[in-house]
Amino acid sequence: MQANVQGRAVLCMLKTNVHDHVVYHVKLIELRRLVETLGIEVIGDVVQTRNRPFARFHVGSGKVKEIGRFIRRHNVNLVVFYNNLRSSQKLNLIQALGVDVVDRYEVTLEIFDQLSSDNLSNLQIESAR
Repeated sequence: MQANVQGRAVLCMLKTNVHDHVVYHVKLIELRRLVETLGIEVIGDVVQTRNRPFARFHVGSGKVKEIGRFIRRHNVNLVVFYNNLRSSQKLNLIQALGVDVVDRYEVTLEIFDQLSSDNLSNLQIESAR
């Protein structure tokens, strides 16, 4: 993700607590606000409920297809996951969806990067990436 990206995003989340009918909404609102802080328009969200993540994409392959349809229908150029993604999952998602994919951790680092004003802060952010 590059600084000052102007774009359209879909938020994604794997909800692992099947009995959570409230907290995940709060988490999606938090993620929406973080993404909007970067000047990115949030078009919608896709949530999957499952006890544990899938190895390949974090979400199931059917959900990846649903996200792909959403991307095409709404001209989205960024997928933002609330959950932390492994690098292999991120790469698999980018290849399957054809758009940039980031997680909440990367969004937070980008916000810090935009707000940092000294060399030490910039070095710490680069080290975290």
